[in-house]
Amino acid sequence: MSKKRIKAVLNKIRKTKPAIRVRISENDPAVGYIYLPNHPKPSSGCVDNTISITEVLPNYKGVPIYLDFKDGELIGIEIVP
Repeated sequence: MSKKRIKAVLNKIRKTKPAIRVRISENDPAVGYIYLPNHPKPSSGCVDNTISITEVLPNYKGVPIYLDFKDGELIGIEIVP
């Protein structure tokens, strides 16, 4: 496959599948949020349900992690040390 063809394929993938975005809180630099590709825009108020990682993994030991869902689909992950 030529370099030109590879570049064209990669550009098509970038346009059709959004990237995962990571954002650090402006109020607390220790808090981070991972926006998964299916996270809606605008994002304010879009979360239907949030669960702690300990609800999924009861023996989990580590920084608090929260999973955000919309319509039953995971859309984001919040990390709050």
